[in-house]
Amino acid sequence: MTAIYDVKSGCILKGRSVLLDTNVWISLEGIDPHRSAGVGYSEFFAELRKSDNSIVINDYILGEFFNRVCKIEYDIRKNEFTSTSSSGTFPSYKKLRKSAEFSEFMTGVT
Repeated sequence: MTAIYDVKSGCILKGRSVLLDTNVWISLEGIDPHRSAGVGYSEFFAELRKSDNSIVINDYILGEFFNRVCKIEYDIRKNEFTSTSSSGTFPSYKKLRKSAEFSEFMTGVT
């Protein structure tokens, strides 16, 4: 049975297998500059682990995590470029993904 739990309610699970959404992992890693849910997720995650639960992950979550991290990095670089450059254009996401610099970053994500 699949259920969605509100982290604000605390952890009521014991000895279960728990699959966390990609957004939770993004917040737990402190990667998403637009979300402030990291503290709540972090406390819930700690409670899950203390209650003898198993944290599981699948290939869909991993792929989505990787893609989101790369897009967040792109947005950060684009914003930095825009705020410091008075001329020129920043390459599109697809074009930047093909560059050696961005390739190095993506290798670091894995």
